[in-house]
Amino acid sequence: MPNSFPPFYADFFVFFILLGIVQGLFLSYFFLRQKETANRYFGLALLILSILVFDVWLGYSNLMFQVLWLVDFSEPGNFIFAPALFLALQTYLGGKSGRYNWLHFAPAGIYFLYSCFGLYSLPIPYKYNSNIDAWHPELTELTLDYTGMSWRFMLQEWLDEAMLIQGAVYVGLSAWVLVKAFRKAQLSFWATSNTRLSWSRGIVLISVVILVVLFLTKLYNDDDRGDHIIASFISLSMYLIMGTMLRRTALFDQLQPEKKSYNRSSLQDNDKMDIAQRLRMLMEEQKAYLQPGFSLQSLAKLLKVQPHHLTQTLNENLGTSFFELTAQYRIAEAQALLRHPDTRDLTIEDIAERVGYLSKSAFNAAFKKQTGMTPTAWRNRLE
Repeated sequence: MPNSFPPFYADFFVFFILLGIVQGLFLSYFFLRQKETANRYFGLALLILSILVFDVWLGYSNLMFQVLWLVDFSEPGNFIFAPALFLALQTYLGGKSGRYNWLHFAPAGIYFLYSCFGLYSLPIPYKYNSNIDAWHPELTELTLDYTGMSWRFMLQEWLDEAMLIQGAVYVGLSAWVLVKAFRKAQLSFWATSNTRLSWSRGIVLISVVILVVLFLTKLYNDDDRGDHIIASFISLSMYLIMGTMLRRTALFDQLQPEKKSYNRSSLQDNDKMDIAQRLRMLMEEQKAYLQPGFSLQSLAKLLKVQPHHLTQTLNENLGTSFFELTAQYRIAEAQALLRHPDTRDLTIEDIAERVGYLSKSAFNAAFKKQTGMTPTAWRNRLE
């Protein structure tokens, strides 16, 4: 072994990526602590992503030379992230968690066994050569005997190609599940009224961009020295996810899967369809949502159903929640008032009060979430 190794390398990417790893670990801890299956899958995906980025960080900063036994330690994780993310979205958007979901992780298991026998057991001098081959091809490799060792690197040579193919398949499946969910909710793919769907769309789009960045980086780099670009974008994604969570009034409260299980519910499909039909008539004809004291309980009373049956109908048949549905109708009513010539003299506060909001700030926040602009900007656009 050489007497000295390349010194610790520090630049903007080193610190940017390190902070991304810390946020990724925090987010994974948060999700893995939840009881819901979707959250745990998502936590697993974030944990694996953080470990993969940590591997890149060690190589890029030259710290891997201090822990050469960790060389290639994270490679099986490349086959865990994409399936975990797909299962998280599938479960989060209403799909059932099947008993054979573990088969999605079979490639990772196979590669892990291969790594145990072929890669992890390599002596340190071989790991040193592997590290400089990836990050410092300008350095001279140690002269070692590789006779009869070709089988150890057989699968590793195709790791990037296999990872890209698997990633493309699972990102495609995730996009398909998401499009189906939007169609079921009868919403445009770019609609922002449904928090659950909007969040899922953001995750899928981030996954697509990560896949494209990964493909382009691997296309133009024969070794791992371009991996810090991938790690930097993943870190940026961690920042975006964290920022989304912190902007919410309650940390990730809007994104929690429904805690109540409907497996034992006595409500039949015909009953849910009847409730949904009467609900639409009530909201469109009587406009009960315009009352400031409008609540789930008051709406259930008008429909003559139990509140939990109404919640189940909203979740399973309409793909939304009571608060999201109320906001949709109220903002649509506000747009009609802002558009009508007879109400041009009304202030934004007047409009907010007429559609059932008790404060201008709450009205502005809901309006911007639905339309992408404030009520004032929306009104000015009409002039």
